[in-house]
Amino acid sequence: MLVVVNDLSPGRREWASFWALNGMQGVNAFNDNFARFILVPLGIALAAQGLAFRGIEYALALMMVLPFVVFAPLAGWMGDRFQKSAVIRVSSLFQFVVLGGLGLALAAQSVWGMIFAFFLLATQSALLSPAKMGVVKELVGSSRLGFANGMVEGTVILAILLGQIIGGLWFDQWGLEKGLGVWEAALVPVQWVLIGGVLSVVLAWMVQRTPAQGGEKFRAAIALSHARDLRKLSEDRVLWRSALGIAFFWGFGGFLQLLVIQMAEERTGGVVGMGTETALTWLPVVLGIVAGSALASWICRRKNELGLLVFGGGLMALGMFLLVFMPGSSLLLMLAGLGGALLLVPLNALLQDRAKSEERGAVISASNLCNNLAGIGAVILQAGLKVSGLPVRGQFLVLAVACAAVTVYLLRLLPRDFLRLTARGVIRSVYQMRMKGVEKIPEAGGVLLVSNHMGYADAFLISAACPRPVRFLMFSDFFEKPLVGSFARFFGAVPISRTRAKEAIRQAAEALEAGDVVCIFPEGQISRTGGLSKLQKGYQMIARKAGVPVMAAYMDGLWGSIFGFAGGKFWRKWPRPVRYGVSVAFSEPVETRDLRTVFQELSVETLTMRSEDPLTANALQLAQVNIGWRESRFLVETRGDDDLSIITGQRWPERLGAAVETTEEVSLGQVAGGRADVVILRGSTGREDLVKALRDAGVGVWSLEESGRAVAGAFPLWVQEERVIAYSLPDPDCQTETGLPQPGFREGSLGRLLPGFVWAEDGISGPVLKKKLEGSWTLDLDGFLELGAGEVCRT
Repeated sequence: MLVVVNDLSPGRREWASFWALNGMQGVNAFNDNFARFILVPLGIALAAQGLAFRGIEYALALMMVLPFVVFAPLAGWMGDRFQKSAVIRVSSLFQFVVLGGLGLALAAQSVWGMIFAFFLLATQSALLSPAKMGVVKELVGSSRLGFANGMVEGTVILAILLGQIIGGLWFDQWGLEKGLGVWEAALVPVQWVLIGGVLSVVLAWMVQRTPAQGGEKFRAAIALSHARDLRKLSEDRVLWRSALGIAFFWGFGGFLQLLVIQMAEERTGGVVGMGTETALTWLPVVLGIVAGSALASWICRRKNELGLLVFGGGLMALGMFLLVFMPGSSLLLMLAGLGGALLLVPLNALLQDRAKSEERGAVISASNLCNNLAGIGAVILQAGLKVSGLPVRGQFLVLAVACAAVTVYLLRLLPRDFLRLTARGVIRSVYQMRMKGVEKIPEAGGVLLVSNHMGYADAFLISAACPRPVRFLMFSDFFEKPLVGSFARFFGAVPISRTRAKEAIRQAAEALEAGDVVCIFPEGQISRTGGLSKLQKGYQMIARKAGVPVMAAYMDGLWGSIFGFAGGKFWRKWPRPVRYGVSVAFSEPVETRDLRTVFQELSVETLTMRSEDPLTANALQLAQVNIGWRESRFLVETRGDDDLSIITGQRWPERLGAAVETTEEVSLGQVAGGRADVVILRGSTGREDLVKALRDAGVGVWSLEESGRAVAGAFPLWVQEERVIAYSLPDPDCQTETGLPQPGFREGSLGRLLPGFVWAEDGISGPVLKKKLEGSWTLDLDGFLELGAGEVCRT
């Protein structure tokens, strides 16, 4: 059965095929490098005995790359013409046959037979490469391509490492050091590696059949179409740059491996032990590549991060430069390998994803041609530097300069990707982010994102949570400020005018029509109460003009940040200890639904993400609004161990990190001397004098009220079912640059509905409630609850 994989959601069978493919590639790479690290020291040993020509190791290195050059167009044609799964199966059988032929050449002690078998092994890899790389996207889709490539690169490099180490050790310690001749020392392990050939065949047949792309029929000219394939690759600038970057990695790796062989020769001073020394010196490089591949796979698990390229190139340059002073340092070799993987994994994913399905084989093959031309150049360059007498330190300096030049080029080419990834890393190290609904964001096309606005860091948090780059709407006034304006222009912020509404709508719509994700904060101001402010309607006109979906994002857990209004001021306070917990939830497309209701539903989701315990959750709701913060001193009236006492006397101050003192009944003497900043009363009826005295002393007074109507001077916290449902507070006195009002108290209302509740015409619901509160409350545009005259609350 042929399977065409859904690009967005590979199933169990597709993942099983991917892991079988991954295993097959690993075994294939192990077999190749096991043989290579036996045959290279064998060739050097034969040359030392006068049985082979000098410099045979360079000839063998050329044999490893020459088939990728000679057969590049043919390999690409095969990958596009036939089922990639069929090419994988036949290639695995071919490798098994070649390994058998290699054993025969060793048994016959034929130098040229060994070289020819070595050439055929490389030919098998060349013919297999476009199919095995091209089939990855067909199995896992675009969004998981970065992750899959990281897994593939890590597995293959680890297999290469094992093949090199085991091959080198077997030839040295279980061959030469046991007194065997050089031919016998090579023959025995090659016979054993035939088992690996069988395993490769088995795994290849576990990969499900994939559809052929129906490419052109074979013509003799195809085998010689190198220039045509390269020209076609160069027509797409992104593909061409990706191919050149991948080629640089393999050229770098080829040069470095030959340099490691030279270091091993100089250290051992002979044939015996050189294979082991080479493998052990190369070990840190490969371990670094494995670690870097795993790291890149994790970073790219949701999308391919091109900003990694700059980090990768920088680490390669740093490692090579420091090796000038500490040649052979395992740590620095590992650092360079790690950087190389961070460079390679995103480039491979980009190449595979951007190439058209019917041309992917040709594109990958042309890229392989570039890789191996770079490999040949690396062989020639390293051999020339060695012959010229340039010491190892000098050769490391050559690599350092090359890596530094590539890094500078990448930084100039991808500054936004690099800074966006850097900022995302910083944000996620400072904030412990929980995310929900990320998969709802379309992978392509314009999307208008609307979000609540809690502080000056909101844009960074939305960018860190969203898998796609986000452009933010920003008042044009900010563009006139040198630092802020430069930063906004660099990241593509969309300027909107306060006075020219039509022009603002047009500019935002153009960005959306270009396929971007554009974010707007419909409140038009940062929350100074902790709750939602009045929502402006401009986002609706923008969405209608652009014809794109509107999706909501809701952030929870940010109250108390230095970037918000906690403590009655922005910025001028000490930051809370890292990592600061933040929850972000994304909605389905809003369409015609009321946006405030959508935000309320998302606030329920973020609250549930933070705690499923009703008492803790209600305390978290209170901790997200502007009633005290971590520097406050609370004095709370409690009545035994009821739920309301636990929420207000223990859980709430605990979540704030504030100091708290509890008492059966508050008296004025208890707050003398500034012992409390915030007092929570269990009802204020008949306590007008106490409330007034507390307020005169500069203390904030809140009252837990079932009616929602506290005495003058105390701000009511509306309570139902021993849960706080709504809050009131003094009107914040700090005005933002927008100048929009943001009331904290409204006479006659029950207060602002706490985040984590959903209001509907027939009642109020939320995860902290045992059942829905039934009643006919109204909710105004500022988020205040009101109970009509004569209405009775039914719980």
